[in-house]
Amino acid sequence: MTTENDLGTTVSELRHDVERLVGNVGAVSAAGDYNEVNDYKSYLGRLHTLMDDARLQQLGEAERYAFGDAFRNEVNWVRSPEANQDAIPARFKALRAVCNPILRKAGITL
Repeated sequence: MTTENDLGTTVSELRHDVERLVGNVGAVSAAGDYNEVNDYKSYLGRLHTLMDDARLQQLGEAERYAFGDAFRNEVNWVRSPEANQDAIPARFKALRAVCNPILRKAGITL
């Protein structure tokens, strides 16, 4: 998929950034098991594809901004030098806490 968001990145580039962060996602690491790392990577990819979804655009401005800001902050963190795989579980939980209620309200299930 080559859809770009306002960060100028494709889903493939985003997944590559996450893979770079976690190294060998097939190995069990301090970030958790393989499934957790893969779930994190997949979740970011799905959020990326939803950025321009019409159902999200019908929500209020505050919800759209909260969703977009949470996603952009996560992408920026993944690309930052401060990013480390040990922080993925907590960051993934926090990202879902913001985005999942907004997605549910828009009628989107992941």
